[in-house]
Amino acid sequence: MYKRILLISAQLVIVALASTAAHAAPAAGPWSYPQYAPPDASVRFEVKPKQAEVFVDGFYAGLVDEFSGTFQRLRLPPGGHEIAVYMAGYHTFRQKVFLTPDNTLKIKHDLEKLEPGEQPEPRPEPIAPPAPPPQAGNPEAGQPPYPPASQYPQPRGSGGRRTPPPPPPPSTPEVRPPTGSELGSLALHLQPPDANIMVDGNAWRGPAGPADQNRIMIELPEGRHTIEIRRQGYRTYITDVDIKRGETTPLDVSLRQ
Repeated sequence: MYKRILLISAQLVIVALASTAAHAAPAAGPWSYPQYAPPDASVRFEVKPKQAEVFVDGFYAGLVDEFSGTFQRLRLPPGGHEIAVYMAGYHTFRQKVFLTPDNTLKIKHDLEKLEPGEQPEPRPEPIAPPAPPPQAGNPEAGQPPYPPASQYPQPRGSGGRRTPPPPPPPSTPEVRPPTGSELGSLALHLQPPDANIMVDGNAWRGPAGPADQNRIMIELPEGRHTIEIRRQGYRTYITDVDIKRGETTPLDVSLRQ
């Protein structure tokens, strides 16, 4: 009888210890579940010159040399981004990419130098972020879970709040067109001959069918003028010319593809 009581007591102690161990917090150790970290994406650059600056969505990220080594990467969150590589005296390289988690995108490019007369390109700048969305209410404090519709921006034509119309442009004094004696000429030798010509920001339309299609005569008032030559598939050419009254100024332009 005494042995039976001892056996029952031992069984009760074992059950109590097992229950306590089942409810205890698991000890930290090498077998514990690892903490989750969101995956990221990366970009590796094979771009020359290596001292060029890298911009992501308009924000400076570093030099090409910092992200071109065997074990060097530019870590970025997955999704869409605009990559720009800038260096003074060179054409800026831009590429829109979509990065996927745990993958590395390689960008290979050689920057092209600006030709004499080409305008330098500005340094990339970030686009102004959109206005933050309206803050939702707190249901526990008696506020609605969503903000009222009046707090959201109203699209155009929706009948909501309208912006005031822009003020009328200031009146400009009447300008007297120059006479023939006040004009000079620009003799433009152009390749390809069907490129678009801009004079002081305005498209120039000359007489059709000249004897020499590669030679275009443009009459301009005396002074400095900005000439811009554009054509799809070719690099834009921009330069300033000084036109003198009664004289012809030559200009040879051959666009590069």
